[in-house]
Order: sequence, then structure tokens, then C-alpha cells
Amino acid sequence: MGLFTLFSKITGIEDKVKWSRAKKVEVIGPSFFGQYYIYIDPNFKVAIFLPKSDKTLHVFIGNIVEAQIWQKYSSNGIKVYESNPAKGGFEWKINPNNVLFKGTGFPPGKLFYEGKVVSFEDFTEEINDQWANDKKEEYMRLMSQDAQSGKNERKVLRPNGPNETMVEIDSFRQRINEEEDLLFGITLFYQGIIQMWAADEATLKVNRESYERTSKRMDEAIRRARELLNEVQENPNKLSLLKQFDFPPTIDEMAKRSRILIEVYDELFPGRPREKPLNQEQNIQLMEVASNRL
Repeated sequence: MGLFTLFSKITGIEDKVKWSRAKKVEVIGPSFFGQYYIYIDPNFKVAIFLPKSDKTLHVFIGNIVEAQIWQKYSSNGIKVYESNPAKGGFEWKINPNNVLFKGTGFPPGKLFYEGKVVSFEDFTEEINDQWANDKKEEYMRLMSQDAQSGKNERKVLRPNGPNETMVEIDSFRQRINEEEDLLFGITLFYQGIIQMWAADEATLKVNRESYERTSKRMDEAIRRARELLNEVQENPNKLSLLKQFDFPPTIDEMAKRSRILIEVYDELFPGRPREKPLNQEQNIQLMEVASNRL
């Protein structure tokens, strides 16, 4: 049994990532990544190339779940940085419709960052040192040609991609989804507390008041964010309003707890509608598994 097969059977992700084997996947987002390609070879080795507007190039190489090498190249192709990220630094989950990123290497404050899969095609090459170097040279040539021709890099490297307005709108929509995920995780925690501390009225009261304040604040922010998103979609000249919008701050420990609860929820109850409440046994099971993971 190979390492990937063993790992995927243990974690339960095998069926979810098999589709990506031997694929070149085109992705949009998160906003600081832009539009780019992820390469997954037949052995599930992964490479991500991120050409930047200043003509530098960031490269991540790893396995199907995380980066093991991070490189940065200057505009003239010279490697100026390389590291081996610590475990949990840059993690990803490549789904058929989206790619989820999380880890200590990403900006704090979000459960995860999301990229949208817009296309994919077969990719049968092997990702190794020679391939990575050749691909790096290919990207550098494209960026150099673009600089000389005066064209926009995004059009040369990522044909038929959306403009900056669409990228910003999609990024804001993703941020709303992340806030909804966070609220769902907080709700799961509160529901678990109700079941586990049913006989302790004092504890229930404190948690109930805290949950009601938090959920009300987040619900209101999500509602206003969706209204603003619709407004900007109708009138793109108001795009700058998206950058001015602030979601309520969240305590890091609360965000971490919510993320783990959602992960465990999806593993224990795959495909279950979130609006369908858990029963007492399911709530306690969820809390126990999540507590062990915390």
C-alpha cells in the first residue's frame, strides 16, 4: 500500500481527491493568489506556480495535502528564497469545484481561503526537479515576453480569465461563505454545550448569552455583506466598497475550534444538510471527537 493510499484511507479523503490524479487544474482565488494552475501528477505529487504582477514567481511543491517546498524567483529567474514549510504551514484540499487552503503560512483571521476551479485537463508528466525547473523557465519566458510586449501578464499566462473586478467579487463572496462556516461551527459548539451541560444551568446561561450576542452580530454582518455584494454586482463602479467592509473580529481560539468542529461534522455526517439539527447522541459524538482533535 502506497503512502498516499495509506494516508487517504486513514483520513477518509481518498474518494475526494482521486479525481485530481494526473490533472492540470486552473484555479481563481484566493485574491492574493489571483488566477493560476495546480499540477497533480499520476503519483499525486503537486506543484503550484504563482506568477505575480512584479514578474516574480512563487512555487509550491508538495503532496496531495500540503506544501513541502516553497521557492521564490526574481524577475530575472534567480532563486531568491527557498524553505521547507513546517507541517501545517501551507495545506490544501483539491476538490472538483474548489480548492481550500489553510495553515500558519496564510494570513490569519480566516478558517480557510478558497479558490474556484474553472477548468482542468489531463496531465501525465512526472513532477520532479527537472520538470519543475523547466516549468519555471517556461513561466519566466512568458512573463518576460509579456513585459516586452506591454501586455497584461494575466492575459498571457491565463487566457480567457476574468478581469480584476470579477476576481474581487468572487473573493468577497468566498469571504461571506467563510463567515457562514465560522458561524455554523460556533452553532455546533453551542448545541454541543447544551447536550453536555444540560444539568448545569449557570454554564448554560453564560454560553447562551455569549452565543446569542455572537450569532446576532455575525448574522447581521453576513446579511449586510450579501446586500453589498448584490449592489456591487449591479454597479461595478462601487467595487471599492468591498474592500472597506469589515466582518466582526473573531478570537483565534474560537475560529480554530469552529474549523475543527466543521471538519469533524463533515467526516461524521457527509452530505448532511446543515439546517437539519443533530440529536443528543450525535451532538455528544461530535464534541468528543472534536475535543480529542483539539
